Amino acid sequence: MPDKDLQIIYRRLDSIKILPQNAKDHDIGAISLSFSKWGFVDPVGINETTGHDIDGNGRVEALAAMMRDKMPPPRGIKVDNDGMWLVPTVAGISMSEADERRVALALNRMSELGGWHEDILAKELAELIKQGEHMLEGVGWDAADVEEMLARIGP
Repeated sequence: MPDKDLQIIYRRLDSIKILPQNAKDHDIGAISLSFSKWGFVDPVGINETTGHDIDGNGRVEALAAMMRDKMPPPRGIKVDNDGMWLVPTVAGISMSEADERRVALALNRMSELGGWHEDILAKELAELIKQGEHMLEGVGWDAADVEEMLARIGP
């Protein structure tokens, strides 16, 4: 639904409006840990018509928590002259409020529907553990998750 070419622009964190009816829950701690480890690598989608964040509410909430807790900004986040964090966002998305609600639901649901190839995932995670449990930091799984997965899928 882009009306013009998509582009990345930096917006002040305090100017990004969370989608009011966002139905998706987020693990802010896990997102923050991931940012601390890997940086901010996934720009937030903003509907230019309403100014709402339609793709990235959890990321914005995690950044706000990190800033509030006086953590350093992750790589990929710039800092304005007054100290406000500047967030990369996708510009060029324009749609009605009704469509933004549907798109936000679709973006979250499509990710869920994809699922995992657990045999491949378990192998990848087990390989990381062999290099040291610290290799799981910022990935979203811990050693107990991997053990449970391996027990469930078998050898």
